[in-house]
Amino acid sequence: MCAQLLPDHGVMPETVYHMNLLGRSGKDCILPVFERVLMLLAVADRDYEDIHRGIYHYVESFAYAAEHSGRKEFIPMLQKLIRFPEFAECMKEERQVALMTERLQILYLILCRALAGLGEEDGVRGLRTLQSYPAGLAVRLSAGKAEREERKRRNQKIW
Repeated sequence: MCAQLLPDHGVMPETVYHMNLLGRSGKDCILPVFERVLMLLAVADRDYEDIHRGIYHYVESFAYAAEHSGRKEFIPMLQKLIRFPEFAECMKEERQVALMTERLQILYLILCRALAGLGEEDGVRGLRTLQSYPAGLAVRLSAGKAEREERKRRNQKIW
């Protein structure tokens, strides 16, 4: 019954499972839930390494809901998330990319992909940025693929 993201299935907080299910519904009633979680995330000490808190998964659920619902109301929420200081910080790695840095870059990629999918240039710019930073090879390649897919989607004619 839980349509879930991998590979962290079974690790994320139960609330995130519910948020993801709500996100797939696309209903108006989901927006206050996500707005409240965003408000809490914005003022929280966001320790992404503490698996008991599940901060990574809470942030990821915004992209999941935005991509599955297609609701434009997620745009300002996603824009606020990509401006969290930890994402600017994770882009400063110069050489060997640490595991947590790469995880944050993957999360940034997911948020930017969702923004781009909603038609926002901030998302496309983020994908381009990831392609030029010293992110892990998989992150750079994934960002390039996501940008190409978004460009293709935008250029397709609707009959």
